[in-house]
Amino acid sequence: MIDITSQYQSVKKEIREDIHLIAVSKTKPANLISQVYSLGQKDFGENKVQELSEKANTLSHLCDLKWHFIGHLQSNKINQLLSIKNLKYIHSIDRVSLLDKILVKNPQEKIGLFIQ
Repeated sequence: MIDITSQYQSVKKEIREDIHLIAVSKTKPANLISQVYSLGQKDFGENKVQELSEKANTLSHLCDLKWHFIGHLQSNKINQLLSIKNLKYIHSIDRVSLLDKILVKNPQEKIGLFIQ
């Protein structure tokens, strides 16, 4: 069994204080995310919209948790992605048409977008 607490603390000791860590939680269960969150980690990355949506619903009580979508985004998944509570960043805008659809669907939200 993975000792996630020790792993997290080891990583935190190795990085400078001014570096912002995003814990990639893909394929990990919500209880491990909650455990790392309790250690002070607030930013988590997922690469599948469905998995992110399920985890965000399960962990919705963690109000300052910040979700990052880090995978390839398909146009047909935009509505589902934008409905996720605490979605703060999309790291995978790889075409202008995708950017246009996000801006049309969600013009008032403040979601950070990373352009490839």
